[in-house]
Amino acid sequence: MAVKGRLIPVPNLDDRDWRAIKDEIVRAIPERTPEWTDHNLSDPGITLAEAFALQIEQLIVRLNQVLPKHMREYLNMIGVTLTPPSSAKALCFFRTTAKPSFDITVLKGFEVATSGAGGEKPVVFSTDKDLVIHAAKIKKFIADQGGTLADFTSDARDPATVFSPLPAVTVGDAIYLAYDEDNYFEKLIVDVAAPAAGVTGVWEFYEARADGTASWEPLEVEDGTLGFTQSGTVEFEVPARWDATTVAGVRATWLRFRITSVDVGGVFASLRKLDIDQILGRVSCSNAVTVPEEILGASDGSSDQRFFLSKVPVLDIAVVVDEGEEPFRELCDYAREIARAGERQPAVGAEGAWSGLTEPRGLVPIAGVLWRTSEGPRGEPPAPRLAATAGEPVPLPRPRPFERTPLGPPPARSDSFLAALRAADR
Repeated sequence: MAVKGRLIPVPNLDDRDWRAIKDEIVRAIPERTPEWTDHNLSDPGITLAEAFALQIEQLIVRLNQVLPKHMREYLNMIGVTLTPPSSAKALCFFRTTAKPSFDITVLKGFEVATSGAGGEKPVVFSTDKDLVIHAAKIKKFIADQGGTLADFTSDARDPATVFSPLPAVTVGDAIYLAYDEDNYFEKLIVDVAAPAAGVTGVWEFYEARADGTASWEPLEVEDGTLGFTQSGTVEFEVPARWDATTVAGVRATWLRFRITSVDVGGVFASLRKLDIDQILGRVSCSNAVTVPEEILGASDGSSDQRFFLSKVPVLDIAVVVDEGEEPFRELCDYAREIARAGERQPAVGAEGAWSGLTEPRGLVPIAGVLWRTSEGPRGEPPAPRLAATAGEPVPLPRPRPFERTPLGPPPARSDSFLAALRAADR
């Protein structure tokens, strides 16, 4: 029951008063009407601005009385919709314990978890795709001198060869080193045959930002070569947003050393060999756990049969059927919504239901194998959501009754106002 005198908090969508609104109008005058130079309170235009500000303040007061549910509906009317709930994602780095001499594959669905410090439940993430960590060797070594690109990859790998990548060095020249995409190294080993003199530069990596822009950014390194004046190592930590780019037609993880100044008579180093170590691989992970196999039930061939999974929401799944001749043949792929014509038309519901038709051959076992379900940020299930929407059904050779499970929008999350309302009712 509601407590007498207890007020439900009203959402404050806009906290500006008439003075703040009037000040914004006055600040816009020089840009909109530069010929208006008198901004004193006695000016009739300022008086009108104050009157309009008072009216706008009244509209804001009325706007703040609108419930969040109504606000969402108003936004829907102008095409602004809520972002549907989804599984949390993160970029995970896998570090090798030793320098790999062969390719290492981390399979899709490999699970990692937070430490669970402070008594919190560990949060489980699983890889969204296979990650291949390649053998530790430089993929490409490119020298850019005055816009002319030269490939020194074979020279950089051969310790018996001495080469000069920038024989007539000028400001803006650069050397580029590539490793495979989504693969990184934190240690570059440089064998200098003849030291550089009178040349300085900066190490840079390629950063892709969330707003869609990208550029070469400075990389903090511990340069044991002292600017290619001696043999040594260049060590650094891999930045989180170091992304692949294309240089000389090769898409890879690129690192470059760009020349920033050259003294009179300055020369760049002659090199003998370059090598890499301390290898990492990066892959996208989702807050999900993998269920290796779950028996959904048995089909008798009746129409509109439904089979429910134990956990929702489902990120991806493969559904298989056992017809007795071979163990659990794959019937359809949930993520791609593929069905074999004449066998079954799959339908998936937001509750994790799966329905369709089978040939009437008696009871046929149905199973879901290697499917992933999201746990939410702290282990609690988020609002149900399907990562893949159901496609159009595959036509059958002859008409059969079929009813698809409707895919409606996910349930709306409770907001602060409704939570306060429930609290007041108690």
